[in-house]
Amino acid sequence: QALRQRPALKAELRGVYDPAADRQALQTRRVAEAVLARSGRAGGERRALVQLYTEKFGEAMYRQAQALAQRPAGGSQLQVAEEALYAGLQAALAAAETVDDGELRELALARSRAMRQVLVTEGTIEDGRVFVLEPESGAAESDRVISRIGVDAL
Repeated sequence: QALRQRPALKAELRGVYDPAADRQALQTRRVAEAVLARSGRAGGERRALVQLYTEKFGEAMYRQAQALAQRPAGGSQLQVAEEALYAGLQAALAAAETVDDGELRELALARSRAMRQVLVTEGTIEDGRVFVLEPESGAAESDRVISRIGVDAL
């Protein structure tokens, strides 16, 4: 509202990325997208996850993951705790994904562009008064990455 009422002001938007939190989120998203893309052909998401895991790490590692996910089933018998198994497979695949700093910067730029779009289209601020600045690294606060908006004179 202050920008709408004062045409001599400009908005400066700086996207921020958290190297640890955003890298992990991008890794997890990649695995989820790969599982989803394959799930139709594989016969379900869990089968797709197993296929991806065995392709990446091999059948022996999959059998080891199954053994590590075994829990007591009553008496002296063990059974695979499926939720623990699939969570472990997904975590291992995500950890193996590479996300470089350039991708994190692109994520921060996308955040800035989204804020800019809202200000220009919904906030009715003139296009020439909203600037996207170089992204920067910062720590997430309460699991949220906070981008920065500055207001200055034109």
